[in-house]
Amino acid sequence: MPFDNSWQAVMNPGLGSDYFDCAARPDLQPCGSTFDTATAWWLAELSRLIYRVDSAAAGSRHAGDPLNAVLETVGLVAETTIAQNGLACAVVRPRRPAETSFTIVVFRGTQAPKNWFYNLDAIHTVRPDGIRTHRGFQAAFDSIWPSVSAAIGSGDPGGRVYTGHSLGAALATLAAAACPPLAVYTFGSPRVGDASLVRSFGDTPIFRVVNGGDIVPHLPLKSELIDFRHVGTLVHVNSGGAVATDTARDEETDWRTFSKTLQSVAFTITHPPPILVDHAPINYVTALQRRLGGS
Repeated sequence: MPFDNSWQAVMNPGLGSDYFDCAARPDLQPCGSTFDTATAWWLAELSRLIYRVDSAAAGSRHAGDPLNAVLETVGLVAETTIAQNGLACAVVRPRRPAETSFTIVVFRGTQAPKNWFYNLDAIHTVRPDGIRTHRGFQAAFDSIWPSVSAAIGSGDPGGRVYTGHSLGAALATLAAAACPPLAVYTFGSPRVGDASLVRSFGDTPIFRVVNGGDIVPHLPLKSELIDFRHVGTLVHVNSGGAVATDTARDEETDWRTFSKTLQSVAFTITHPPPILVDHAPINYVTALQRRLGGS
């Protein structure tokens, strides 16, 4: 699968196609405390596919709806889809749970205009538990979480995995703080809160996948006034499929470095700059697929 450097890949990933198209497609068996490339690839595809959900499709389990038409080809089903307030989420399980049992909760990234209000509201808010988070992301989470929580139920969270891309990654992170899962895999996640949020996760495995020079993980910018932090283990992938993990690294980007990054980017009419191309969901999938040896 080639990298896609089109504006559509960045701005409208819901128009994608060829989902789960990998010659060396592995079995899906969400794992626990260590990063697994195969799991990451599946979850990156789900984080791309969720962009196809809109309010008209929400709640449908028929094979003809935008998600399940694809998921049925790989043995999965979206048992619940939620679309409200410009946000979307799906609860995905195996079609034959007797063979293997797990629940994947996948949150959609920025799709509707309202999402940008959530993204740009980048100041701290203090929650009732004293944890400081990004006010816009927290508002988005508070808006959709009651419906998501009702959909996943109160069963054993040991088989749950949360995932999402961009804004969806931020929501998956906050979901893990509210109801700890087996693991969290995020793609192109911005910073979500301060050190108090990081400490709240305890031993929950969180794998924060960053593709190439994706600019979004550098946002919101860190400053002395707003101390946003990343959570979990950074997993850096690149166009050749190389993967590097670091349990401590947090992209330290100040205003001067960020400004130099933007100045070095050549914008064109026909193609977005590399820092946005690397953020496209399809390019996360492609980088991980090359790691698997798929074409």
